[in-house]
Amino acid sequence: MWGALAMLLAVAGAAQARPTTPAAAADLITDLPGFNASQWPTSWDQYSGYITVDPSHGRKLFYWLQESQDEVNRDNQPLVLWQNGGPGCSSVGGGLMTEQGAFRPTTDGKHVTRNEWSWSTVANMLYTESPAFVGFSYSKTASDNVVGDKRTADDLVAFISGFYERHPQYANRDLFLSGESYGGHYVPNLAAAIVDHNAALRAGLKAGAHIPLKGIATGNAWTVAEIDNLGAAFDWWSHALVSDACLAGIAQTCNLTEVGPLMAASGLPAASGGQFKAVVDMARALVPDAANRGGCNFWQNECSAEMGNVNIYEIYADVCLSSSSSTRRAEGDALLGARRHKSLHHHEAAMLRALGRAGDRADGGIVPSGSSNVPSGSAAGYDPCVDDETAVYLNTPAVQAALHVDTGATINRAWSDCSNTLQYSRQDLLTSMLPVYHKLLAQDGPDALHIYVFSGDVDGIVPVTGTRMWLDRLGLNASSSGNKAWKSWTTAVGQVGGYTTEYVTPTATNFTFVTVRNAGHMVPAAQPSRALEMFQAFLARTVPQ
Repeated sequence: MWGALAMLLAVAGAAQARPTTPAAAADLITDLPGFNASQWPTSWDQYSGYITVDPSHGRKLFYWLQESQDEVNRDNQPLVLWQNGGPGCSSVGGGLMTEQGAFRPTTDGKHVTRNEWSWSTVANMLYTESPAFVGFSYSKTASDNVVGDKRTADDLVAFISGFYERHPQYANRDLFLSGESYGGHYVPNLAAAIVDHNAALRAGLKAGAHIPLKGIATGNAWTVAEIDNLGAAFDWWSHALVSDACLAGIAQTCNLTEVGPLMAASGLPAASGGQFKAVVDMARALVPDAANRGGCNFWQNECSAEMGNVNIYEIYADVCLSSSSSTRRAEGDALLGARRHKSLHHHEAAMLRALGRAGDRADGGIVPSGSSNVPSGSAAGYDPCVDDETAVYLNTPAVQAALHVDTGATINRAWSDCSNTLQYSRQDLLTSMLPVYHKLLAQDGPDALHIYVFSGDVDGIVPVTGTRMWLDRLGLNASSSGNKAWKSWTTAVGQVGGYTTEYVTPTATNFTFVTVRNAGHMVPAAQPSRALEMFQAFLARTVPQ
């Protein structure tokens, strides 16, 4: 077998004799259209293909592995699984192609150009389109399009196990999980499922391989519906995007436990006590009669009209004005798209996506305001219409052939960044993740984890205000000692990159909060160099300095 494998590797042009399998050799990407190999190390490899997670249903998840570009250290560097949100949006179209992957598409969608701040410069990056029916992933069982958090996590445990069988050189590497947005559910739920998987192995209750999970990092993470919603409303008001009346109306008329993220649900009382009392009381003082003017639907429409065509995912960034924009920047519009197949203004998407209420078509994307005078490490030259170019590139037949995509009757649909067929559990969308964090915080000894929560501070959809509120609700005490207390961190070029604080935990598991200054919802897209510095600190189990 090993002789045949050596021949396969030689034919594929692999530059290293690292352990692999015939299936891995078949997944090696050898001739990616628009890819100029001279921009990358000569020994750098990428793999893509499918891992079967449920043979009886014919359910398969598409993956794309970009090995570390560090030729000296890559064989000792960790494996990082990245998950975009939605639920139902692509980690290939999002994370890999537009955020921290090795390249970005050109404006014509025909080529890719190097991203010098790629996370694959320091780690082996694994992207999978999950759950089935997202991107190139599929199932031969049509009813599998109805899914929630549990099956998504279970499928990913099966995916990781299958990935290790195909790429055994990674089976004993440190594994880290990272993601953003609804990754605030995907990532901790997967971590908890891995904890259960490893415990069952130790107890002899199941067969399989141990998964060496070492840590998780979630960015601008949708975590607790009522807290993230109230945090969003307060954030809009504090940034002068909406009026006093809007904040007062939302706080007094919307049941923030039943909407997600901020959309219509009139006729139910607002949270009125505990952590919310100060904000609600302030809102009542600002506009005492707000509740008499209309219900939650009324106030959401008022807020939408007041805000204008602002990119709610990065409030100081310009929007893409291309008439062909697909506006995946509403990462989380999967539920919207599944029900209405329409694009919305970003601010409308923020309020309406979970119910899929129809809205006017508009276009949006990320680009810093202004022109060429962009500080080093921000998204200088970043294309605000990058999602459209990504769709053009990934729908090119030659690209799909190079990526080993199952085309034709198997998928029978064009690639899109967010699924229009997935029906994701609304109950799961509204479920608090704090109990899952408590489970992870209980891990001790060799199972202890490194937990990072990071937040771009100009995101308006899952903003830092809500994140700080649910961190408080978690019940941990922020450290007041030395360099673990709240402090700024400085980038390599001497600018403040954001702020950090560490929390006191009951076990060896540690918990860190990091902000990234002037970054929005998609932190690596808006502030790529700052995101890379933060990511390197995360892998080193420390904080950016």
